[in-house]
Amino acid sequence: MGLQSVLNLGKNSLAQNQTALQTIGHNIANASVEGYSRQEVVPTNNPPTQSGFGFLGTGVRVETIRQVVDRFLNGQIVQVKSDLAALTARAGAMRLAETFLNEGISEGGLNSALIRFFLSAEALSARPEGAPERTDFLNAALNLAQEFNTLANLFQDLQVQANRDISRAIGEVNEIVARIADLNVRIQTAEAGGQTANDLRDERQRSLERLSQLINIDTFEDPDGAVIVIVGKGFPIVQKGEATQIKGIENPDNVVGAAPPLLPPPRLQPTAESEPAVRSATRSA
Repeated sequence: MGLQSVLNLGKNSLAQNQTALQTIGHNIANASVEGYSRQEVVPTNNPPTQSGFGFLGTGVRVETIRQVVDRFLNGQIVQVKSDLAALTARAGAMRLAETFLNEGISEGGLNSALIRFFLSAEALSARPEGAPERTDFLNAALNLAQEFNTLANLFQDLQVQANRDISRAIGEVNEIVARIADLNVRIQTAEAGGQTANDLRDERQRSLERLSQLINIDTFEDPDGAVIVIVGKGFPIVQKGEATQIKGIENPDNVVGAAPPLLPPPRLQPTAESEPAVRSATRSA
């Protein structure tokens, strides 16, 4: 082994350790960044050279810099954040509804109005000719009607606010899916040489977690490194570099789910052999 070979071996070792130190510094600098995944250098030995007395090692080199992550756990984090966001939204709406109903906090509220109404009705049925009973029943009925009207207005305001929140969420969803599609393209381009785009993958994971807090999604990664995002009943909202924008549709009847329209029963049509045949009706989704 000549002096040049020894110097090259030392140079390669220093380069590998310099890359490792730079990666460690990168990890420390991003320790407080939400969603950052720790990275580590994967070293490998250089191909040896053959000599008359065997193979001589030529040192070490950096094979790749990989993320210390568990893809399965990342998928579970997305699902858990989605469930947590849904439960949090429901809990907030329930707290507002409890505030409106005002049950158990004071003597007012719908429950008190109902009790007073039925007690006055019972008293009136026992003494229908009594003027005080009639007056008390009318006041109780008026109070109950006012209570229902007040609650209806409050819940209507709550619905209006919920619609505004949904509209804002739809705008954010469209921004996120466009960002994920762009990250898919950038990741595929960066990983074309066989390396892993660690920081871009972290950014995409953060976007997926935020998206899961807005809508219920299913995700999986294709062999090219692109993430496919599924919403609803199997509709792909992100496919590689393509993103589908969503929009809100008014639901005046407040119907939950997509109910198919009712179709008339199929007509019986005679065939050439004068036997009845059933013509199938096409059901629109």
